[in-house]
Amino acid sequence: MLPPTMDWQEYEAQATRAIGDAATIAALEDVRVQYLGRKSELALALREVRDRETGMLLNGIRERLEAAVGERGEAIEIASHLVGGAVGVGEVVAGQVETAILIDQTAKEIERRGLIEITATGLGGAPTTMMFRNRAVAEKVAATLTAMKADGAYDKLFDKFGLTKAPDSTFAIRGPGPQ
Repeated sequence: MLPPTMDWQEYEAQATRAIGDAATIAALEDVRVQYLGRKSELALALREVRDRETGMLLNGIRERLEAAVGERGEAIEIASHLVGGAVGVGEVVAGQVETAILIDQTAKEIERRGLIEITATGLGGAPTTMMFRNRAVAEKVAATLTAMKADGAYDKLFDKFGLTKAPDSTFAIRGPGPQ
């Protein structure tokens, strides 16, 4: 039987706040289990539904909370990549990002394992590699970097931030690149 005093609007509001406050995927999973898991008040109430109106109300809350969890999870993933700056091969292979930058030596080993294809190398003082899942994007990036090198914008940008410049004046896809 449904708790007669349950305020489902407040339940949804609390869950929505908790979802928004989750700063990590692990914290978000804890919130998801608390509000949407098999033993959550919502799940237990849904098992007891006997009328259409209550079923529609509770299913609507469940659907909105599931959507909020999904959206928050995506936002946390994106933020962790932007803040951490550690986008790697796993994200490229999984299709979560279009590109990643690695030290050449690391990239060559990962390519040897068949996980990626190197599309540009030697981008900085320490040989660096950029990987792309989309060949058109890789070609556009290489062309843009070459144009920036030719018109001086590349050197100006790297000087501004104190970065080591690539010695090459032309950037190109090395190896077969993405299809």
